[in-house]
Amino acid sequence: MTPPGLDKLPQEVERHVGGLNDEWLLAADLIVASPGIALAHPSLSAAASAALEWKLSA
Repeated sequence: MTPPGLDKLPQEVERHVGGLNDEWLLAADLIVASPGIALAHPSLSAAASAALEWKLSA
């Protein structure tokens, strides 16, 4: 999977495409959730329980 514009991100920006990566989610400083992914998803719920900062993408 290659989302449009992925090649425009600077190389130092970490990214993960495809399925949710629980390890990355729990280690993240900020999670920007796609509107296409339910916030009730178990991986996102676990990250929310870990009290991470959240932003919802438009």
